[in-house]
Amino acid sequence: DLPLFGEAAESSSSLALIECLEQTIGENLDVEVRSEGAKIEFLVADSPGNPAPIFGKVVMGFLAGLPFQADLGIRVSKLESLDLSQELGVGSGEIQALVRGGGWLQAPASWRGVSRFEVRDVVGRVAGQPLAFESATGTLLLSGGVIQSPDFRLIGDSASILGNGWATSRDGAAVVRVVVPYSYVGTMNGRLRERIPESVFAFRPLQPDNRWFSDVSLWREEKGWSVGFGDGGSVMALDEILSRE
Repeated sequence: DLPLFGEAAESSSSLALIECLEQTIGENLDVEVRSEGAKIEFLVADSPGNPAPIFGKVVMGFLAGLPFQADLGIRVSKLESLDLSQELGVGSGEIQALVRGGGWLQAPASWRGVSRFEVRDVVGRVAGQPLAFESATGTLLLSGGVIQSPDFRLIGDSASILGNGWATSRDGAAVVRVVVPYSYVGTMNGRLRERIPESVFAFRPLQPDNRWFSDVSLWREEKGWSVGFGDGGSVMALDEILSRE
């Protein structure tokens, strides 16, 4: 446990807030609420009778800065198809994730956490090209205002996407390796040129396989996010790509 909850006097305002939270949550959600001293626990059981996709425990202390700790699980049976743009969409089967973390609620820079997720039967559309993956897995880390993903993977029979990256509120960077059959290379280049004429999505062959790969780079500077479409490929602003019809 994080050393967040020390001894503290119970103020009348803290007790009143705890009582209000207990009453409100008890009336509206299937959550067990426990209070002790200047802290309160929210417990959501992992049971067939729990309709919520989240289960686990959150503890909050009514001390300076509002310290909290969370140990949660997330389970969603299906994600309906979501169109992020004309060229990008995603849907999936079961989603599972574990999230653990804590800090002081009023000081986001103090938040620390780790999450591991797994998604089954991912279906997507990239540059208008349909893609299907058996699974998606990854890890997310949060510390000092920096979100990191040391490894994430989308694995399928015909295509795979592997990557890592990091981001803050001001900057970030990532490298994503896209592996596809050769038949996809021309289609993905054609889709990109429809939006940005004379652009190049650079791919190289994987030997001895007949698949091709591209290491796509993303980074953020003061002017915004930029994308590099593989070694020797085009470099352009992400806003420019998304704004083109």
